[in-house]
Amino acid sequence: MNFSKITLLFFILFLVNPFITSAQTDVNEKEARTLVTLLDYIAKDYEGAVADGKIINEAEFEEIAEFTQTCITYHENLVPQVNSQVFVDLRGELENLKKLIQTKADQESIETQARDIKEKILDLGLIKITPDQWPSLKSGMMIYNDKCQSCHGSQGKGDGILAGSLDPAPTNFQEPGTLKNLTAVQAYNVAKLGLEGTAMRSFAELSEAELWDVSFYIMSLSHPEADNKLASLPAGINLDSVSKWTDQQLETSLAKADQQVTLNQIRHYEPERVLPLDIASNNLDASLQAYLNKDKRQAQQLALSSYLEGVEIVENTLKAVDKNIVITIEKAMLAYRNALKGDDEALVRSTYSDVNELIIQAQGTLDNNSYSFGFTFWAALSILLREALEALLIIIVILSILRPLKIKKAIKFLHLGWIAALVIGIISWFFVDQLVKISGSSREMMEGVGSLIAVFVLIFMGTWLHSKSEIKKWKEFIEVKINKISKSGNWWGLMLFSFIVVFREAFEVILFLTALKLDIPEGSGSPIGWALLTSTAIIIVFTILMMYYSKRLPIKQIFKISALTMAILAVVLVGKGFSALQEAGVIEMSLVSDWLRFEPLGIYPTVQSLAAQIVTILLTIVLWIYADRPKQDLSAIKSKE
Repeated sequence: MNFSKITLLFFILFLVNPFITSAQTDVNEKEARTLVTLLDYIAKDYEGAVADGKIINEAEFEEIAEFTQTCITYHENLVPQVNSQVFVDLRGELENLKKLIQTKADQESIETQARDIKEKILDLGLIKITPDQWPSLKSGMMIYNDKCQSCHGSQGKGDGILAGSLDPAPTNFQEPGTLKNLTAVQAYNVAKLGLEGTAMRSFAELSEAELWDVSFYIMSLSHPEADNKLASLPAGINLDSVSKWTDQQLETSLAKADQQVTLNQIRHYEPERVLPLDIASNNLDASLQAYLNKDKRQAQQLALSSYLEGVEIVENTLKAVDKNIVITIEKAMLAYRNALKGDDEALVRSTYSDVNELIIQAQGTLDNNSYSFGFTFWAALSILLREALEALLIIIVILSILRPLKIKKAIKFLHLGWIAALVIGIISWFFVDQLVKISGSSREMMEGVGSLIAVFVLIFMGTWLHSKSEIKKWKEFIEVKINKISKSGNWWGLMLFSFIVVFREAFEVILFLTALKLDIPEGSGSPIGWALLTSTAIIIVFTILMMYYSKRLPIKQIFKISALTMAILAVVLVGKGFSALQEAGVIEMSLVSDWLRFEPLGIYPTVQSLAAQIVTILLTIVLWIYADRPKQDLSAIKSKE
C-alpha cells in the first residue's frame, strides 16, 4: 500500500471515528420505540380496566390485552436484529405479563412487570432516550399551543375545545395518576409515533429537537415556575435522568443529593445558552487579566481564542449584515494581540477597550437584525454557492481532462473522493456538537493545510496541462505514457485530492450553517432547508452546462483553459490557506491597505498572504516556461555518436 493510500485511509478513519463510536444499534427504531411506548401505556392504564380482580371496563381490558400481544409481536420482529441474550430472554417476561393480565392481577404487579421489561430494553440502548442538547421550554410552549392545546387544553388538563368530542378523552397532564408514570421520553414517543385507537396522531412533521422541546414543556405543566432558577443541576441529575425519570424518581434523587432544590426548579431548568460573542468577550477579559498577571503567552493565546472561538463562529452571519464591522474587528484584534507582546500597559488597555466595544457593537447588530426567512435564506444560499462552486470548478476541470483520456478507473476514483467528502460532510451535520468542540485553531489549521495541499497539486497539474497543450506533445503523451498509467491504475492520490478539495468546503459550510441555525427564531420556517434545495438545483444546472460546453471544445482548448483555471485557483487557495493559518496564529499577520481585500479571489490585505500569492504566480510562470523549453532528441544524439 503506497503513501497516498495510507494517508487517505488514516484521514477518513480520523474523521469518521467519532461518528462510528456513537452509532446506534441497527434495529427498526420505530418498532423498538413503539414497544417501549406500549409498555408504558399498559403500566399506566391497566388500573382503569381491572380492580380487585374484576374487569371494570371491558373495552379498556380488551385494548390492554391487544397491546400486550402487540408487544410480543414486536419483540419477535426485533429478536433477529438485536444481538443480545438479555433481549431474547424478555420473551418469557412478556409472556408472564400476558398471563398476569389474563388472570386479572393487581395493578402493582402489572406495573412492576411492564416497567421492568421497559427498563431492560432502554438499558440495551436500542432507542435514543436523550436529546442532543437541552430542550427549549419557550419553543416547547409555542409548539404545544399550536399542536396540542385544542385537545389537551392550555394548562394540559385535557379540557381543550375538542376534548368533549374525543373518545377516549385526551390525557390530563395535571392528574396525579398520569404524572405518577409520565416521563419526557414517554411524551416524546407518543408525540413522535401517535397512539393507535385514540385521537392522538403522530407529529412526525416535527424535528427531533421540536419533539423534545414540547415533551419537556409538557413535563413542566404541573409545576409552577420557581422564582429562583437553578444555575446548575445538583449532583446525580443530568439531561439523561431528567429525560427518562418520573417526577417521583427525581424527587427521590433530590432528597439524597440536595434537599434545597425543588422538583419545580428541575422541571423548569434550562442551562444558560452562551452566545459566541459572549465567549469572545469572556476570553478577551481573561486575556487582559493574564497580561496583568505577567503571563504574556497565556494572554496572547486567550486573545486568539477570543476571535477563533467567538467572532469567527458568527463571522459569515455578521458579514451578511455588515461586512465592515468584521474587517474592523479583525484589525482591532490584531492591534490588541500585537500590543500584548510589548510592555506598554496603557496601549494594551486601549486596544482591549477598542475590541470590547466592537464586540458589543457586533452583538447589538445581530440582536437588532431580524432573522427573517428571507435574510436567513439568502445568507445560507450565499455561503453554500460560494463554497460549493469553488470545489465544483476544480472537480469539473479534472473531469474535462480525464474524459478524453478514457481512463474509467481514474474517473471512478475522482468521483469516490468527492462523494466520500460529501457523505462525511452530511454525517457531520448530525454530530455538529462534537465538531464545534474542536478548537478554532484546529479548524483553521485543517482549512489552511487543506488549501495548501490543493495549491501544490493544482500547480503541478496546471503545469502538466500546459506542457501537453500542443498537439505534438499530446500525441506523444498518449502513445508513450497513457498505457503505462492505465495499467498501473494507481489513482489513490487523485481520490485523496478530490476528497480534500470538497471536504474543506463542506466543513466550513457546516460550521456556518450551525451558527446560523442557532439564531433562527422558532416559527420562522425552514430557510436553511430551502437554501440547500435551491443551491443544489443551481449547482446541478451549472454542472450540466459546464460538462456540455467542455465536450464541444477541442482537446487543445480544454487543456489551455484548464491549465489557466488551475493556475488561478492555486492563487486563490494559497491566499485563503495563508489567511486561515494566520487566524490560527501559525503565521504572522502584517496588514496593508484594505483596498487590496477581495475575498472571493482569496486576496487579503496582509503582506504574508499577498507575498505567497505573488510567489505562486511567479512559480507557475517559471514552471510553464521550463515545460515549454525545447528538448533534445536523445536517440538522434546517440545515432550521431
